Amino acid sequence: TAAVQVALTIQNIFMVFSLGLASACATMIGNKIGENKNEEGILYAKKFCIMGVIVGLTLAVTLYVSSPYLLKLFSSSSPELYESSRKVLRTIAFFIPSKLFTTILIVGIFRGGGDTKYSMMLEIGCVWLVGVPFAFIGALVLKLPVYLVLACAYSEELIKSVLGLPRLMSKKWIKNVVEDI
Repeated sequence: TAAVQVALTIQNIFMVFSLGLASACATMIGNKIGENKNEEGILYAKKFCIMGVIVGLTLAVTLYVSSPYLLKLFSSSSPELYESSRKVLRTIAFFIPSKLFTTILIVGIFRGGGDTKYSMMLEIGCVWLVGVPFAFIGALVLKLPVYLVLACAYSEELIKSVLGLPRLMSKKWIKNVVEDI
């Protein structure tokens, strides 16, 4: 529990970028779609997806490499806690690109584009049909170490990406909510 808590605290610092990018994305895309400039909104979506992948990979490498140094900020006399936290952080680093991408995809593009129902279904469905069951099986059935249980839970991010990309390509996420009022 302590290892996960330490790692999630550090993860939250790194994930501030994803929420900032997603919020900017939602605002910019929502404005363009509201102005009936759908093609510009689609162009923004593409640019934010590319930016998300680049920023995600940069953050992942940074977290992976800096994890031993970041953990020194949390004073602990336990070598076991340090090693567990390092493994958890490196697991998180592996999933940061997809986590950042899905945040931009769902919060930025789909919600910004007015497709809030699909966003909600994708989020809820992946959490409760993938993340929670996989973590449960990993922890209680397979009795995996904590960093692998976390990987099981974060596998939902990969599924969100796979399910979200066809929606993105179909452009069904573009719903001008200004016209609907």
